[in-house]
Amino acid sequence: MKHASLLFLFLLFCCFGLRAQVLNDSTVQVVAYWDKGETFEFEYVQSKYKVVKGDTIFGDFLSETFELAVVDSTAEGYTLRYTTLESKAEYKDSLTQAITEKVRAALHNIPVYFTTLSLILWILQ
Repeated sequence: MKHASLLFLFLLFCCFGLRAQVLNDSTVQVVAYWDKGETFEFEYVQSKYKVVKGDTIFGDFLSETFELAVVDSTAEGYTLRYTTLESKAEYKDSLTQAITEKVRAALHNIPVYFTTLSLILWILQ
């Protein structure tokens, strides 16, 4: 009985070290099946910062809320409409900030249509 208890504790402690990790170079694959007419709203946030001697120094920041709408659905993929609903960017470089603001203003609320899997099917041919 004593050996079984020790084996159980050993296995239990080994499990404590197992956990999911998302590293900087990790890739997450998402599979979804959508119906025509569905819409999805997403938020993308990117923040860069450095830690120097215990102080956090904030750098570039980008936040975007966008909508994906399923326009058409086939066996090969989907036709989606991408629309930016809200966008905010703060860059330390003034030239990058100016260019980003011009592009964001020109593209705000203009839908972009694209088809999924068309590039993959083209490469496989």
